[in-house]
Amino acid sequence: MAFAVALCADQNVVSPTLATIYSLVFATRSKVEIYIVCSGWSSHDKSMILRILEEATGRAQAHFIDLDSTSIIERLRSFANGLHGNYMSWIRLFLPSLLPDLDRVLYLDTDLVVDADLQPLYSIDLHGQLLAAVEGGSVAHSLDGPFLLEHGISPSATYFNAGVLVIDLKGWRETRATERMLSFVEQKHSLPSHDQTLLNYFFSGSYAIFSSTYNHPLYTHSPPVDLRLEGQDRRVYHFVGSPKPWDAFGWLLHRNYLLYEQMHEQSVPKARQRLPPLPSSASIYRTWHIRMSYLRILFIYTKWLTLRLRKVFQGKA
Repeated sequence: MAFAVALCADQNVVSPTLATIYSLVFATRSKVEIYIVCSGWSSHDKSMILRILEEATGRAQAHFIDLDSTSIIERLRSFANGLHGNYMSWIRLFLPSLLPDLDRVLYLDTDLVVDADLQPLYSIDLHGQLLAAVEGGSVAHSLDGPFLLEHGISPSATYFNAGVLVIDLKGWRETRATERMLSFVEQKHSLPSHDQTLLNYFFSGSYAIFSSTYNHPLYTHSPPVDLRLEGQDRRVYHFVGSPKPWDAFGWLLHRNYLLYEQMHEQSVPKARQRLPPLPSSASIYRTWHIRMSYLRILFIYTKWLTLRLRKVFQGKA
Protein backbone atom coordinates (compact mmCIF):
# COMPACT_ATOMS: atom_id res chain seq x y z
CA MET A 1 0.00 0.00 0.00
CA ALA A 2 1.31 3.44 -0.93
CA PHE A 3 2.05 6.06 1.71
CA ALA A 4 1.86 9.86 1.38
CA VAL A 5 4.73 12.34 1.60
CA ALA A 6 4.44 16.15 1.37
CA LEU A 7 7.08 18.79 0.64
CA CYS A 8 6.70 22.57 0.32
CA ALA A 9 9.02 24.43 -2.03
CA ASP A 10 9.29 27.64 -4.01
CA GLN A 11 11.39 28.37 -7.10
CA ASN A 12 14.50 29.13 -5.00
CA VAL A 13 14.91 25.56 -3.74
CA VAL A 14 14.13 23.50 -6.84
CA SER A 15 17.58 21.87 -6.89
CA PRO A 16 17.64 20.69 -3.26
CA THR A 17 14.02 19.54 -3.63
CA LEU A 18 15.04 17.40 -6.61
CA ALA A 19 17.88 15.91 -4.56
CA THR A 20 15.56 15.19 -1.62
CA ILE A 21 12.95 13.50 -3.79
CA TYR A 22 15.56 11.52 -5.72
CA SER A 23 17.05 10.16 -2.51
CA LEU A 24 13.56 9.44 -1.14
CA VAL A 25 12.28 7.34 -4.04
CA PHE A 26 15.44 5.24 -4.32
CA ALA A 27 15.74 4.61 -0.57
CA THR A 28 12.10 3.61 -0.05
CA ARG A 29 10.94 0.14 -1.05
CA SER A 30 7.19 0.82 -0.89
CA LYS A 31 5.05 2.81 -3.28
CA VAL A 32 4.88 6.48 -2.37
CA GLU A 33 2.54 9.32 -3.33
CA ILE A 34 4.52 12.58 -3.29
CA TYR A 35 2.61 15.83 -2.85
CA ILE A 36 4.67 18.89 -3.79
CA VAL A 37 3.16 22.17 -2.65
CA CYS A 38 5.00 24.60 -4.90
CA SER A 39 5.21 28.29 -5.69
CA GLY A 40 6.83 29.80 -8.77
CA TRP A 41 7.72 26.43 -10.32
CA SER A 42 7.94 26.27 -14.09
CA SER A 43 6.73 23.38 -16.23
CA HIS A 44 10.41 22.49 -16.71
CA ASP A 45 10.94 22.26 -12.94
CA LYS A 46 7.98 19.89 -12.64
CA SER A 47 9.16 17.82 -15.60
CA MET A 48 12.45 17.11 -13.81
CA ILE A 49 10.50 15.64 -10.87
CA LEU A 50 8.53 13.47 -13.29
CA ARG A 51 11.77 12.30 -14.92
CA ILE A 52 13.05 11.14 -11.53
CA LEU A 53 9.84 9.22 -10.89
CA GLU A 54 10.04 7.54 -14.29
CA GLU A 55 13.36 6.07 -13.21
CA ALA A 56 11.62 4.70 -10.10
CA THR A 57 9.58 2.43 -12.42
CA GLY A 58 6.12 2.96 -11.00
CA ARG A 59 7.03 3.06 -7.31
CA ALA A 60 6.27 6.78 -6.95
CA GLN A 61 3.74 9.28 -8.23
CA ALA A 62 3.87 13.09 -8.01
CA HIS A 63 1.02 15.50 -7.33
CA PHE A 64 1.69 19.23 -7.73
CA ILE A 65 -0.32 21.76 -5.73
CA ASP A 66 0.31 25.29 -7.00
CA LEU A 67 0.18 27.89 -4.26
CA ASP A 68 0.20 30.71 -6.79
CA SER A 69 -3.52 30.16 -7.31
CA THR A 70 -4.27 30.52 -3.58
CA SER A 71 -4.17 33.43 -1.13
CA ILE A 72 -2.24 31.53 1.55
CA ILE A 73 1.10 33.32 1.17
CA GLU A 74 -0.56 36.74 1.05
CA ARG A 75 -2.37 35.84 4.26
CA LEU A 76 0.90 34.82 5.91
CA ARG A 77 2.64 38.01 4.85
CA SER A 78 -0.01 40.02 6.66
CA PHE A 79 1.02 38.75 10.11
CA ALA A 80 3.80 36.13 10.04
CA ASN A 81 7.56 36.56 9.93
CA GLY A 82 9.23 34.58 7.16
CA LEU A 83 12.56 32.78 7.27
CA HIS A 84 14.89 35.18 5.43
CA GLY A 85 11.78 36.53 3.72
CA ASN A 86 10.56 33.07 2.74
CA TYR A 87 7.21 31.72 3.96
CA MET A 88 7.27 28.21 2.50
CA SER A 89 7.98 26.42 5.78
CA TRP A 90 4.73 27.88 7.13
CA ILE A 91 2.80 26.01 4.44
CA ARG A 92 3.07 22.76 6.38
CA LEU A 93 0.48 24.24 8.76
CA PHE A 94 -1.98 24.33 5.84
CA LEU A 95 -1.48 20.71 4.74
CA PRO A 96 -4.77 19.56 6.34
CA SER A 97 -6.72 21.87 4.00
CA LEU A 98 -4.42 21.45 0.99
CA LEU A 99 -4.69 17.65 1.23
CA PRO A 100 -8.38 17.20 2.14
CA ASP A 101 -8.55 13.58 0.98
CA LEU A 102 -5.70 12.35 3.18
CA ASP A 103 -5.90 11.35 6.85
CA ARG A 104 -2.14 11.22 7.43
CA VAL A 105 1.00 12.53 5.75
CA LEU A 106 4.75 12.37 6.25
CA TYR A 107 6.08 15.92 5.94
CA LEU A 108 9.67 16.45 4.76
CA ASP A 109 11.76 19.60 4.52
CA THR A 110 13.50 20.14 1.18
CA ASP A 111 17.02 20.08 2.65
CA LEU A 112 17.27 16.34 3.27
CA VAL A 113 19.13 13.35 1.92
CA VAL A 114 17.04 10.24 2.55
CA ASP A 115 18.99 7.01 3.03
CA ALA A 116 16.33 5.02 4.91
CA ASP A 117 13.01 3.40 4.02
CA LEU A 118 10.31 5.82 5.22
CA GLN A 119 7.33 3.43 5.15
CA PRO A 120 7.92 2.33 8.78
CA LEU A 121 8.07 5.96 9.89
CA TYR A 122 4.83 6.83 8.12
CA SER A 123 3.10 3.88 9.79
CA ILE A 124 4.15 4.55 13.41
CA ASP A 125 1.60 4.59 16.20
CA LEU A 126 0.83 8.22 17.09
CA HIS A 127 -0.71 7.13 20.43
CA GLY A 128 -3.57 9.57 19.96
CA GLN A 129 -1.31 12.55 19.27
CA LEU A 130 -1.69 14.87 16.27
CA LEU A 131 2.02 14.98 15.49
CA ALA A 132 5.20 12.92 15.69
CA ALA A 133 8.76 14.24 15.62
CA VAL A 134 12.29 13.50 16.79
CA GLU A 135 12.79 14.42 20.43
CA GLY A 136 15.60 16.94 20.80
CA GLY A 137 17.17 18.77 23.72
CA SER A 138 15.36 20.72 26.39
CA VAL A 139 13.41 23.89 25.69
CA ALA A 140 15.70 25.78 28.07
CA HIS A 141 18.68 25.19 25.76
CA SER A 142 16.92 25.92 22.48
CA LEU A 143 16.99 29.11 20.43
CA ASP A 144 13.29 29.48 21.19
CA GLY A 145 13.83 28.99 24.92
CA PRO A 146 13.19 32.57 26.10
CA PHE A 147 9.98 32.85 24.05
CA LEU A 148 8.61 29.46 25.09
CA LEU A 149 9.48 29.95 28.76
CA GLU A 150 7.80 33.36 28.70
CA HIS A 151 4.65 31.68 27.41
CA GLY A 152 4.47 29.03 30.09
CA ILE A 153 6.38 26.09 28.62
CA SER A 154 8.42 24.15 31.17
CA PRO A 155 12.22 24.53 30.83
CA SER A 156 12.52 20.73 31.09
CA ALA A 157 10.11 20.13 28.20
CA THR A 158 11.72 18.69 25.07
CA TYR A 159 12.12 20.68 21.87
CA PHE A 160 11.79 19.18 18.40
CA ASN A 161 13.04 20.06 14.94
CA ALA A 162 10.12 20.26 12.47
CA GLY A 163 12.02 19.12 9.37
CA VAL A 164 10.50 15.63 9.46
CA LEU A 165 6.99 15.20 10.87
CA VAL A 166 4.23 12.61 10.81
CA ILE A 167 0.96 14.58 10.83
CA ASP A 168 -2.53 13.36 11.64
CA LEU A 169 -4.32 15.50 9.04
CA LYS A 170 -7.77 14.26 10.02
CA GLY A 171 -7.15 15.12 13.67
CA TRP A 172 -5.87 18.58 12.75
CA ARG A 173 -9.02 19.27 10.77
CA GLU A 174 -11.29 18.02 13.54
CA THR A 175 -9.57 20.14 16.21
CA ARG A 176 -9.05 23.17 13.94
CA ALA A 177 -5.38 23.08 14.92
CA THR A 178 -4.21 25.32 12.07
CA GLU A 179 -6.73 28.07 12.81
CA ARG A 180 -5.87 28.01 16.51
CA MET A 181 -2.16 28.33 15.76
CA LEU A 182 -2.66 31.15 13.26
CA SER A 183 -4.87 32.99 15.73
CA PHE A 184 -2.00 32.86 18.22
CA VAL A 185 0.46 34.18 15.64
CA GLU A 186 -1.78 37.14 14.87
CA GLN A 187 -1.36 38.20 18.49
CA LYS A 188 2.36 37.33 18.87
CA HIS A 189 4.02 38.50 15.68
CA SER A 190 7.69 37.73 16.25
CA LEU A 191 8.56 34.04 16.59
CA PRO A 192 12.31 33.24 16.88
CA SER A 193 12.19 30.13 14.67
CA HIS A 194 8.99 31.04 12.84
CA ASP A 195 6.46 28.19 12.49
CA GLN A 196 8.81 25.76 14.26
CA THR A 197 8.45 27.92 17.38
CA LEU A 198 4.70 27.77 16.96
CA LEU A 199 4.64 23.99 16.61
CA ASN A 200 6.79 23.56 19.71
CA TYR A 201 4.49 25.85 21.68
CA PHE A 202 1.25 24.12 20.68
CA PHE A 203 2.51 20.54 20.85
CA SER A 204 4.84 20.82 23.84
CA GLY A 205 4.60 17.52 25.73
CA SER A 206 1.88 16.35 23.33
CA TYR A 207 3.64 14.71 20.42
CA ALA A 208 4.67 11.16 19.59
CA ILE A 209 8.39 10.49 19.32
CA PHE A 210 10.30 8.61 16.64
CA SER A 211 13.94 7.67 16.27
CA SER A 212 16.56 10.31 15.47
CA THR A 213 17.54 7.98 12.62
CA TYR A 214 14.84 9.78 10.63
CA ASN A 215 16.10 13.31 11.28
CA HIS A 216 19.86 13.30 11.75
CA PRO A 217 21.28 16.85 11.76
CA LEU A 218 24.23 17.81 9.59
CA TYR A 219 25.65 21.21 10.44
CA THR A 220 28.11 23.08 8.27
CA HIS A 221 31.03 21.70 10.27
CA SER A 222 29.66 18.15 10.86
CA PRO A 223 32.01 15.29 9.86
CA PRO A 224 31.55 14.19 6.24
CA VAL A 225 29.09 11.36 5.50
CA ASP A 226 29.85 8.86 2.75
CA LEU A 227 26.84 6.75 1.74
CA ARG A 228 29.10 4.37 -0.17
CA LEU A 229 30.67 2.96 3.00
CA GLU A 230 29.42 -0.49 3.92
CA GLY A 231 27.81 -0.99 7.31
CA GLN A 232 26.82 2.64 7.67
CA ASP A 233 23.54 3.27 9.50
CA ARG A 234 20.60 4.07 7.23
CA ARG A 235 19.40 7.56 8.13
CA VAL A 236 17.63 10.67 6.95
CA TYR A 237 20.25 13.41 6.88
CA HIS A 238 19.07 16.97 7.48
CA PHE A 239 21.18 19.97 6.46
CA VAL A 240 20.52 22.15 9.51
CA GLY A 241 21.50 25.81 9.80
CA SER A 242 23.26 28.01 7.28
CA PRO A 243 24.91 28.14 4.87
CA LYS A 244 23.43 25.11 3.12
CA PRO A 245 25.53 23.15 0.60
CA TRP A 246 23.74 24.92 -2.29
CA ASP A 247 24.17 28.42 -0.83
CA ALA A 248 26.91 30.74 -2.04
CA PHE A 249 30.31 29.18 -1.25
CA GLY A 250 28.57 26.12 0.17
CA TRP A 251 30.91 23.97 -1.94
CA LEU A 252 33.80 25.46 0.03
CA LEU A 253 32.38 25.87 3.53
CA HIS A 254 30.03 22.93 4.04
CA ARG A 255 31.82 19.72 4.99
CA ASN A 256 28.96 17.62 3.56
CA TYR A 257 28.73 19.40 0.23
CA LEU A 258 29.71 16.18 -1.55
CA LEU A 259 26.79 14.31 0.06
CA TYR A 260 24.38 16.85 -1.43
CA GLU A 261 26.23 17.00 -4.74
CA GLN A 262 26.05 13.22 -5.08
CA MET A 263 22.23 13.38 -5.04
CA HIS A 264 22.10 16.60 -7.05
CA GLU A 265 24.16 15.19 -9.92
CA GLN A 266 21.93 12.14 -10.19
CA SER A 267 18.66 14.08 -9.95
CA VAL A 268 19.40 16.86 -12.45
CA PRO A 269 19.63 16.08 -16.19
CA LYS A 270 23.17 16.30 -17.52
CA ALA A 271 22.06 18.81 -20.13
CA ARG A 272 21.03 21.29 -17.45
CA GLN A 273 23.67 23.74 -16.35
CA ARG A 274 24.78 22.88 -12.83
CA LEU A 275 25.13 26.45 -11.61
CA PRO A 276 23.45 29.58 -13.00
CA PRO A 277 25.80 32.06 -14.73
CA LEU A 278 24.74 34.80 -12.33
CA PRO A 279 23.21 34.57 -8.83
CA SER A 280 19.50 35.27 -8.65
CA SER A 281 18.16 38.20 -6.66
CA ALA A 282 16.67 35.68 -4.21
CA SER A 283 20.05 34.02 -3.60
CA ILE A 284 21.69 37.41 -3.07
CA TYR A 285 18.91 38.32 -0.64
CA ARG A 286 19.38 35.08 1.28
CA THR A 287 23.18 35.42 1.34
CA TRP A 288 22.83 38.87 2.89
CA HIS A 289 20.37 37.63 5.52
CA ILE A 290 22.59 34.70 6.58
CA ARG A 291 25.80 36.77 6.58
CA MET A 292 26.28 36.18 10.31
CA SER A 293 26.27 32.43 9.64
CA TYR A 294 29.13 32.89 7.18
CA LEU A 295 31.09 34.89 9.75
CA ARG A 296 30.44 32.25 12.42
CA ILE A 297 31.67 29.44 10.15
CA LEU A 298 34.75 31.43 9.14
CA PHE A 299 35.49 32.01 12.82
CA ILE A 300 35.20 28.27 13.57
CA TYR A 301 37.46 27.31 10.66
CA THR A 302 39.99 30.05 11.48
CA LYS A 303 40.14 28.87 15.08
CA TRP A 304 40.60 25.27 13.94
CA LEU A 305 43.36 26.23 11.50
CA THR A 306 45.12 28.31 14.15
CA LEU A 307 45.14 25.37 16.56
CA ARG A 308 46.45 23.04 13.86
CA LEU A 309 49.26 25.42 12.91
CA ARG A 310 50.15 25.95 16.56
CA LYS A 311 50.52 22.18 17.04
CA VAL A 312 52.69 21.94 13.91
CA PHE A 313 55.05 24.69 15.03
CA GLN A 314 55.18 23.38 18.59
CA GLY A 315 56.13 19.98 17.22
CA LYS A 316 59.04 21.51 15.28
CA ALA A 317 60.26 23.54 18.25
